[in-house]
Amino acid sequence: MALEIERKFLVDGFPDAKPDTEISVEGSYVVSGTPEVRIRRMEILTGDWEGKVDYLMTIKGDGGLARAEVNHYISEKTYHELLDSFHLPTYHKYYRIYHVNGHEIEVCHCDGGLNEDFYYAEVEFDNEDDAKAYVWPFGEAKDVTNNPYFKMKNFWRRTYAVDK
Repeated sequence: MALEIERKFLVDGFPDAKPDTEISVEGSYVVSGTPEVRIRRMEILTGDWEGKVDYLMTIKGDGGLARAEVNHYISEKTYHELLDSFHLPTYHKYYRIYHVNGHEIEVCHCDGGLNEDFYYAEVEFDNEDDAKAYVWPFGEAKDVTNNPYFKMKNFWRRTYAVDK
């Protein structure tokens, strides 16, 4: 099991820098509690791996800055079986990835074009000290790392969950 150490920021849009990679994501939550169990289809749109499609199941523990995370590749068939068998609604994200000052920054537009759409950014770290010392490089941003309202599982539950 891996430990994810990550800062999360609300931002107004994509930075005015050229991204290294762009990715389209469709996903859903099999379990939106604790632990959370998420499935995703990720298609790389630009960059070195353009056209590559991966299907992932991610299991995450609870936490803010640091939490347990396990990723497993699943087949396209398994992904669709889970969506169909449990009637799971999907969210959509469009990511742009930037490399700045030794950090990979993922800026995401979530559910673009819908009333609930928003932008956020994530930056992962090797240790908590580096994460705490990190300074956002692209103008205005609100740190929401420890605010559970801004966790994707809670957004999905508010926006899509059948039992809301």
